[in-house]
Amino acid sequence: MPGAFFLGTGEVRLVLSLWADKASIDALDRSALYRETVARFQATGVLREPQTVELFEVTGGTVSALSLAAELSRAPNDATDRTR
Repeated sequence: MPGAFFLGTGEVRLVLSLWADKASIDALDRSALYRETVARFQATGVLREPQTVELFEVTGGTVSALSLAAELSRAPNDATDRTR
């Protein structure tokens, strides 16, 4: 997986994950590690039921790795702190 963002506002939580291709996404259904990771996040309250999955194709955009890293370093780490 090239990347993931954990987003939230109020009671709404969202994981935006970035994948190279559909085959990689389909492989999740067979991944014990993925299911274990989801279970750990559910235990912390970061992910809650009910969960849904929506797939979107990238139609364009840019990401500056340095700008993103700088912004993330300033963001509150509530979710990260609960998973340690």
